[in-house]
Amino acid sequence: MLKDARDYQIVALTLFLILGVAIRDWTLRPEMVGVAVGTAIGVQFLLSALSARVGFTLGRWTGFQPQFRWPSVNWRSPLITALGLSLLLRTDHMSTKALAAGCAIASKFCFKTKDKHFFNPANFGIIAALLLTHDAWVSPGQWGEDIWYGLIFLGAGGIVLKRVGRWDTTGMFLVSYALMEAVRNVYLGWTWDVWAHRMMSGSLLLFALFMVTDPRSIPNARPARLIWAGAIALLTFILRNYLFMSTAVFWALFSLAPLTIFFDRVWQAPRFEWRKFRLPQAGATVGGLLMLFFFSFTQPAHAFCGFYVAKADTDLYNRASEVAIARDGNHTILTMANDFQGDVSDFAMVVPVPTAIQENQVDVANPAILTRLDDFSAPRMVEYFDNDPCQAIRVYQRTDRLKQP
Repeated sequence: MLKDARDYQIVALTLFLILGVAIRDWTLRPEMVGVAVGTAIGVQFLLSALSARVGFTLGRWTGFQPQFRWPSVNWRSPLITALGLSLLLRTDHMSTKALAAGCAIASKFCFKTKDKHFFNPANFGIIAALLLTHDAWVSPGQWGEDIWYGLIFLGAGGIVLKRVGRWDTTGMFLVSYALMEAVRNVYLGWTWDVWAHRMMSGSLLLFALFMVTDPRSIPNARPARLIWAGAIALLTFILRNYLFMSTAVFWALFSLAPLTIFFDRVWQAPRFEWRKFRLPQAGATVGGLLMLFFFSFTQPAHAFCGFYVAKADTDLYNRASEVAIARDGNHTILTMANDFQGDVSDFAMVVPVPTAIQENQVDVANPAILTRLDDFSAPRMVEYFDNDPCQAIRVYQRTDRLKQP
């Protein structure tokens, strides 16, 4: 069973990856995921061993006699980084994926202060691949803008963040960014479906739930985290709407990551430590993640209003059928009109119903009802008349003549 808080994040990211490959038809090959995972874990082990060896050598030079021990394999952190890169970063070559994974893990050892790294590893790997290669890209719309995916991300991400305790950072980032987009939407006079379209981006939610909340690379104190998340939202808004950068969220996090050092010095707070959880809690959380995952494969339901029956030697002609369904509480009223041509004694129609209906529940409706509904729902034709763009426009300039004395 799962006891470490990082295990929940691994389960969630893995389910998202399977969901994306199965539903979204990504051009993501399994070998790319394998390269990212293998490179991340391998670089993590090599740099951990190198750090331990350097510490052992320095200890001997300073007069201490430490005992050298091979470091234990920390597989959770590099696996989370590799899964994040697989979800967000796209490339055509395995070497680029390996470069991104290697740079991501190396950033934890190279850019740190007081044994704490301040760059998010997956974000650093994405930026490194974008800067150093020509075949890497991040598609903000790869998850689409379906509200169903947004609910899945929020549900699964909420379960993970509840264990980690960083809901405040995600909430501050999303609320701040949503308010700025709303003000811009009102200023430009756009409809609110545009705002909803921009806010329900799957990549934006993945970033807010799993990247901007990395507890080992963000400020320790809550006030610092709130200011930090608001600053990232502001920079994201500027880069996206005024510099038209599709990867604005990643550049914003990369640019403001060093502020973590400043905030940790201003607000003193205990450093985050991964906690252990009891088995019943772990089982309930994994069950919730699996339920969200399987619900994502649900398909739209289809139904039909029946079929015609007649004698074996009878021809049925029906050019069109009109159906209106009204629902009131637990009562359903089904109104149908068919333009059958022929002897009515030869016509019959079978309509599936959930329960047996009585004769008094069947009535003959006024045909004007369907006609009025058809007229009301018919598309409207609107004509707009613009000036001819090819028409020559003459500009007359008025000049005042001065009279001579």
